[in-house]
Amino acid sequence: MGLVTDRFVGTFEGLSIELVRTNLDKQIVILVDGKEVAHESVALPHTWDQAKEFTGRDGRTHRIVAHSMLMKLWGLIPYESQYAIEVDGQSVPLTCTE
Repeated sequence: MGLVTDRFVGTFEGLSIELVRTNLDKQIVILVDGKEVAHESVALPHTWDQAKEFTGRDGRTHRIVAHSMLMKLWGLIPYESQYAIEVDGQSVPLTCTE
């Protein structure tokens, strides 16, 4: 986990897909080719879903769905989230870079 941000990166049909979690203001931002398509406040730990549409470089419209699943210690204490992103129904493997 990064001190200020955590960045998870993947690709879909040549598009760069990023999920950035900022630890200072507790936000999740979803970027496609560097442009924000969605964001979510995570000041309080919770499970969330974001579904948005965006236009790719080729002019086609795509649907991106980002998920967060809250992990709990002993089933009680929230301690971490796991993230997943799908574009047009296909899972995008994410790699943590920070």
